Amino acid sequence: MKTSSLVIADVTLMATTSAHAIDAKYRRLLERSGCTQVTETQGCDINKTKAQNAKAGFGSTAPADSSAASGTRVAEKACLAKVAKTVGKPSSTLKVTEVLAGLCLAVAMIATAPAVAAVQDVQFARGASSATVSGSITGRDDNRYRVRAQEGQTIKVTLKPQRPTTYFNVNPPGSDQSIFVGSSEGKVYEGRLSASGVYEIVIYQMGGAASDNRKSGYKLTVAVTGGGAGGGSAAATFSAGQTVAIGGARSDAVDAVELRDGPGRGGVVGRVGNGRLMTVDNCEGDWCHVRTMTGSSAAGWVESRYLRSK
Repeated sequence: MKTSSLVIADVTLMATTSAHAIDAKYRRLLERSGCTQVTETQGCDINKTKAQNAKAGFGSTAPADSSAASGTRVAEKACLAKVAKTVGKPSSTLKVTEVLAGLCLAVAMIATAPAVAAVQDVQFARGASSATVSGSITGRDDNRYRVRAQEGQTIKVTLKPQRPTTYFNVNPPGSDQSIFVGSSEGKVYEGRLSASGVYEIVIYQMGGAASDNRKSGYKLTVAVTGGGAGGGSAAATFSAGQTVAIGGARSDAVDAVELRDGPGRGGVVGRVGNGRLMTVDNCEGDWCHVRTMTGSSAAGWVESRYLRSK
């Protein structure tokens, strides 16, 4: 009974610490990039896709044991071996209780579970076209920032890190095929956007800082300027104090027009459906700040294409 208690305590301790013993996030990066631990030292970039690394001459030859399922089996075997050592029997003949077996499987699942990246929306002050955020990153973690922008606008992203091996990538809406890879292109990206939607900025480390689990602070500045696709100026169409109605939303309930806390970007502060009467406060480019005239109070920025003169 005493031995069983010791074993359970030992395995429970493993459950609280083994998440650090196997780097599941690193395994996931290897799988996504097509790199191996060997080819990474030869220049294969784990922050690029398999297709991007293939163009650089690195094939997708990650060993089968790098899969999440294999990683879980390896961790479970290691746990059972620990149990066997504690009670003095070989693991191949050990008959552990259901409790011990369950704990070993839990250890394996914890150790190989993919890490959840921190995600933050970049918030712009009212009337501002840029914002700066400060943060830190440790080891092979990555921090993700989202910014909404329109086709035809220009985005500029600048990273000032504490360590030179801290980089960022920029992913377009709905894709992880980066349009900018900082590890090979630098610390500043500026470009005209080809699609509307939410862009993702991924901050990560490479080299010794990543493998040695070091921490790096940074400042990230994001600026979005210019009008979106379609040309023209909303200010020339709508004036302050003008009454308009919402139109063009596909559904008054589910897909109502989103009101945002900044022109073309920022967080959602409300939703209004087709036909809702609004008053225009002011316009910037293709966006206008409007507020409800009747019913529940709501105000925010909306694309001018959803406004109809009354």
